[in-house]
Amino acid sequence: MQPIPLLLGTLVAVAFASSDWNSNFDERLITHTRNDAGYAQQPDDVTVLVPRPGAGRFVGFLTGVSQFPNEMTGDPAKNVSAFLGIPYAAKPTGRLRFRLPRPAYLDSRGRWLARRYGNACLQGAYRFRMEALNLSLDQFSEDCLYLNLFVSGNASEASQAKLPVLLNIHGGTLLVGGPHGYPGQVLASKGIVMATLSYRLNIFGLISTGTYSAPGNLALWDQRAALMWIRDSVEFFGGDPGRVTLSGESAGGSSVGLHIVSNGRFLNGGRPLFHQAVLMSGADIANWAVSRPVIGDHEGSIDYIAGFVGCSRSSVAATMSCLASVSAYEIDKWSLKRREDTTEPEWLWAPVVDGVLIGDIPLVLRKNGDFMKLPIMGGFTRDDTVRSDFIEEESVRNILFDELTKRGTKMIPGIEAIVEEAIKVYLQGKRSASSRAEMFQLMKNVTRDYEMIQPVYQALRFHANRQDSRQPVFLYEFGYEKRFQWPPEVRHGDDLDYILGVPFVSSDWWQRVSGEADLDKFNKFNTTEQRRLSDFMTTLWTNFVKFGNPTPTPVRGFKWDRLTPRSNSDSPVPCAILNLPELTSVTPDYKRKEMQLWKRFYDLELQYVLQLSSGESSGATSAVLLAIGSAAALLARLLA
Repeated sequence: MQPIPLLLGTLVAVAFASSDWNSNFDERLITHTRNDAGYAQQPDDVTVLVPRPGAGRFVGFLTGVSQFPNEMTGDPAKNVSAFLGIPYAAKPTGRLRFRLPRPAYLDSRGRWLARRYGNACLQGAYRFRMEALNLSLDQFSEDCLYLNLFVSGNASEASQAKLPVLLNIHGGTLLVGGPHGYPGQVLASKGIVMATLSYRLNIFGLISTGTYSAPGNLALWDQRAALMWIRDSVEFFGGDPGRVTLSGESAGGSSVGLHIVSNGRFLNGGRPLFHQAVLMSGADIANWAVSRPVIGDHEGSIDYIAGFVGCSRSSVAATMSCLASVSAYEIDKWSLKRREDTTEPEWLWAPVVDGVLIGDIPLVLRKNGDFMKLPIMGGFTRDDTVRSDFIEEESVRNILFDELTKRGTKMIPGIEAIVEEAIKVYLQGKRSASSRAEMFQLMKNVTRDYEMIQPVYQALRFHANRQDSRQPVFLYEFGYEKRFQWPPEVRHGDDLDYILGVPFVSSDWWQRVSGEADLDKFNKFNTTEQRRLSDFMTTLWTNFVKFGNPTPTPVRGFKWDRLTPRSNSDSPVPCAILNLPELTSVTPDYKRKEMQLWKRFYDLELQYVLQLSSGESSGATSAVLLAIGSAAALLARLLA
């Protein structure tokens, strides 16, 4: 497996300070031909030179942050330099399909027009999830490894004082999504560089055979390649490569966590590619973040797809070579069909413990203290779970209670004691739910606490236990309810629009992104109250990016308490309940009973894993815990 880190090491770039920076240009290395043919200079052009062969001049544009002044400060709308669709790696097509990312090498004899987003990565029939952005089908492609930069002010006039950088990884279960719905200009206007990216999804980013033909975890390697591009190039746009914060929401949050525990931190000469982190509704130790070892399942899926597209199945290498020449859309279509047909679709395309990038099960790494020590902030929404309108569907109920409960209770010795304690905690002494409404609420509470809240909470506790006051740890729950939303919930992802500053983004921006004005998205957040909340949230986030602390001084009278450094399992865990500034508060010890319950269960799982790893249990693998439907087993008891 040695070629993998060496291959990524080729992304190291050299900046040439002299005027002949392009004298070593090699036409044979071009991965992206010039896209500036016939382009006439525009009044809003912003040009930045990255002085090395294969990079060159990037042409972005100045954009207004908002058509509104800031009601809280009275500041007028500001300008931000936007650079969209910058290639950070070679096109992963043809022989590079299913391979680790290679360096992008642009034809630097011309200019790269960075005035529109790059393609969204292929995501099968899930493309309907992108309809909110009005993206057309031709905006989805295998050629999708692009990033976007938003820089405060005019980047072509960047001063010597470099700005801290925030790179955000989008969510979507690593199967869907893209950066198009993540505007960065509002955060950038507060004195940072905001970056977003696309990365390979579904089979293209996650298939693994444990071989060079399909090494696995390509989505994570893509994200790491974007970090390396930022290390080598962001300074020319006014960013500081020595002050990078990595953030992500949902699967983006679990990706950030995986980079924190990743062996990748040893592949850059021991120097970190990022220095702070934000986990939003996702962490590496979530039961959905990493698959059990499914190399056999992946090989079965490869055979399945190969049979439909006419590829030989004589060997993995031969099949993968053939699949590299097949239409990407055909592979995308049949990978979706495979996912629909499998009995455990949640494990089909997911990151794996490959022994290279991810050295062990994240929970084991966390327990052993084998993770980056850094300032970190993390949290979730108040009702962070499956939406209730899905829960009320009978088919989903059947999946949860008839399928997932068939495993779990018999796989871990001692599970019954945990279940009995959970009944006491969640039913407060009652033996069963008294109504269907109570049944659904219990189901939501348990899945919220186990699948969404506990992973972030526990990951942050691991950091607090191992870190000192120079590496502070902050926990939050987002509690603002959208008005006129039914049922009245704070759903998964509801915090993101306010963190990104969406209430300040004008309809003109959505028109640039999608080709037509997305007035529905704009009007949904167009209230003074929502802009007040968003200004508060963006101030907290940019403070963390700048200072490693969301409230180095109080913000609107609010001071965020950190977790106690070098704390133990009995230490209280303060949690900021984020809302409108006047409603925001700190809970001194968040969900102690619930989190202690799930900590005990996580510890029980870990003990079981270690026994399996040492050979004390036969016929199973050490990663089986990640397939255990433990929350569902508990739900079966609650509803019995």
